[in-house]
Amino acid sequence: MQTEQVLRTVIDTMIDGVILIDHGGIIQLYNPACQRLFGYAPEEVLGRNVKMLMPAPYRDEHDGYVRNYRETGVRRIIGIGREVLGRRKDGSEFPFELAVAEATLEERPIYIGVIHDITERRRAEEMREQLRQSQKMEAIGQLTGGIAHDFNNLLAVVMGNLELLDMRVSDDFSRRLIDQALHSTARGAELTQRLLAFGRQQNLRAKRMDANALILNVSNVLRHTLGDQVAVRTSLAPGLPEVEVDPGQLENALINLALNARDAMPSGGTLTIRTNYLRPSDEAAHSSEQGFVVISVIDTGSGMSEEVRARVFEPFYTTKEIGKGSGLGLSMVHGFITQSGGHVRIDSMPGRGTEIMLHLPALVVTATSSSESEPEGPTILLVDDNADLRATVGLLLESLGYRVRAVGSGAAALDILQSDTSIALMITDVMMPGMTGMELGERALRLLPSLPLVFISGTADADILRSTSFATAAPCWPSRSASRRWANCWPGC
Repeated sequence: MQTEQVLRTVIDTMIDGVILIDHGGIIQLYNPACQRLFGYAPEEVLGRNVKMLMPAPYRDEHDGYVRNYRETGVRRIIGIGREVLGRRKDGSEFPFELAVAEATLEERPIYIGVIHDITERRRAEEMREQLRQSQKMEAIGQLTGGIAHDFNNLLAVVMGNLELLDMRVSDDFSRRLIDQALHSTARGAELTQRLLAFGRQQNLRAKRMDANALILNVSNVLRHTLGDQVAVRTSLAPGLPEVEVDPGQLENALINLALNARDAMPSGGTLTIRTNYLRPSDEAAHSSEQGFVVISVIDTGSGMSEEVRARVFEPFYTTKEIGKGSGLGLSMVHGFITQSGGHVRIDSMPGRGTEIMLHLPALVVTATSSSESEPEGPTILLVDDNADLRATVGLLLESLGYRVRAVGSGAAALDILQSDTSIALMITDVMMPGMTGMELGERALRLLPSLPLVFISGTADADILRSTSFATAAPCWPSRSASRRWANCWPGC
């Protein structure tokens, strides 16, 4: 009895999880370390099948493993051990090393598993791999930039001499030869610029700018460039901090990414350009005191394998057919963003599309975290279910000096009106799914009878207005510019 108590104490104090199951997979013992790892209390697991602690596909295949071992004696885990995944009570998964031993109790087999959590080890391995890749890209960048710089000097000499020669020849044949040579040297100069961009040695003309405004302009160009088979959408976060970046290079980077995305969707698909702000408190933004503005380019294409993702930023690496890609597009984007103080991340899987995230250091914190960066004007609540239009109108209002809170539904607007007493005006789209703008206006006035309202709509349907209590509404615009013209607003705004 004393020996059993000692063993029980050892098991209860072990750092690793210890679990015992019978021949049918039913849990008989579950030590405190298992409770910390999986999040289940002992009474929630004892007497239940061990499959509840496994994610798919282990959960579905477990009974077959045990049955196959009993019938054939072929070991897959028992006495061998392997790395597997566990499933916590909250549904999250974690990696661990599992060692299983077999014993006999009352002439029946039992199985004792020792579980060693390797989450931190995996994280450290990933960080080492990221560091290795970073050092590799740094070395390639330095080499590429050095070669491009020297090659650029050689091209300058060749081009200068060709231009001098062009001034001294008179026959058409010689001029055609010189023109062809100058054309080739110009293409070579363009190539060296791309290599210098990857090596972070290009000359940037950085300035403070609003990334959302640039994206709206680029998206209009892309709709004509990518063709009818690719739908271009934007999802722009309102109130985005400014960034300091070369606008021309950022525009080229987005066009490069969009063209790559189109090639990954030969049968058509959707390209989405999205922005958001990572605050300094976010784990992904810890390296910037002001956080990051993130520009994401998302496609619904073929995706990338792990091997392709590991090499995608290397110069001249391409998965396209010969003659259809230089392999410099993504490497140039990587170099430009890195030279601008940011970094690039890729999330992609075969068959599930690709998301490329450009992280650029933010220059200011958002209005919610710094009163100094907030506009001085009153707060406007903007309601529109169209994300693109909501972002555009929000940017316009902010440029006029107003604070803007933008939402996509009437229900969300009512929640704000109940909690935020600073709202000085509500602008709402008339035609929205669910609660229309007119219904929202009526309910808003029940909460705040003196709240000024502005109704906007892409369709001038007077019957909508006449069908509500807003029939006496008169045209106006609550702006500092008397020339602004919008639809209808509640009298007194």
